[in-house]
Amino acid sequence: MLEPLIEAIETVKERIEQHRQTLSENETRTRGALINPILKALGWDPGDPALVTLEYNVGNLRADYALLDGDDKPAAVFEAKKLGEALDNHRMQMLNYANTEGIEYAGLTNGDKWELYSVFERGHLNDRRMINVSISKDEAHECALELLTLWRLNLASGKVKKVNPPIIEIHVPEDEEPDSLPDTESTQKSESDPSEKSTPISEYKAVGYSSPLWKAIPKALRFPDGSEIAPTDEDHKWAGLMVATAEWLFQNQKLTDENIPIRMFASTGRYIIHTSEVHRNGKPMVSPESIQNGRYFVEKHDIWPKIARNNINVLLKHGGVDPSEVYLITANVAEGDDG
Repeated sequence: MLEPLIEAIETVKERIEQHRQTLSENETRTRGALINPILKALGWDPGDPALVTLEYNVGNLRADYALLDGDDKPAAVFEAKKLGEALDNHRMQMLNYANTEGIEYAGLTNGDKWELYSVFERGHLNDRRMINVSISKDEAHECALELLTLWRLNLASGKVKKVNPPIIEIHVPEDEEPDSLPDTESTQKSESDPSEKSTPISEYKAVGYSSPLWKAIPKALRFPDGSEIAPTDEDHKWAGLMVATAEWLFQNQKLTDENIPIRMFASTGRYIIHTSEVHRNGKPMVSPESIQNGRYFVEKHDIWPKIARNNINVLLKHGGVDPSEVYLITANVAEGDDG
């Protein structure tokens, strides 16, 4: 679920930058444009009364959102403020709402800053804070990791876990032991090296650093014509493979000026490739790499396997190459090698 969440975060980030003045004037606008999209991406559709109660009664007061568990009881309450409004003066109000109703988790947000607290845990307030993130200042993937604590299946479970590593999709065959994990799905041995495996890039289940599958690292991409490319960056192989893919597409005239710029998502302000080192939202690229003699720049900052894999698929599609016909060749990392 990281992709839709990151896309929602990027959309909200762009709205904050482009409409800050308008959204700062009104809490209702903030809720509609900034808060509701994030909640919906986390599984809390504000328009579904089975999931969210708006203006939840707490005595003579009301909490803006009550996120409901499976028994129609609030798993958490959230207080909303307009964009730019300081949250410091509202924390106790939010905690009192939750404490009065015996609700274990309480949060507050102004659409940009998000905080979540464990209400009844002992300790200083800062020690009970489970989320503390700013969408406008933090990278999208960093925001996504923290906000995943609010994922509906996590929060409504009654056993909330603070999410630090990304949630990873791993499909284990029914006849296989749970602790025996495949390196990829639909894998086959590479003809060149029996220790290698190849998978269509469209099917590869990329993973995060916390998984044992991180031991599978990319060695090359094999295209339908039989040609292969290797990562351009040995220290960051996934990002290097994305750059190599862009170079191959330009060299084979699959990408031209007519294809550029290419965005990570349709609604985002960030580019994978552009003719300048600046994103659509005005922010500079982080760790850009120039290609084609400096004519274009590739954004290398997000080097997670899953994000790099997604970006490679986007580049291939823009170049008219079917990702299901392009094979990713991977090999296991030797012990002590961080890939």
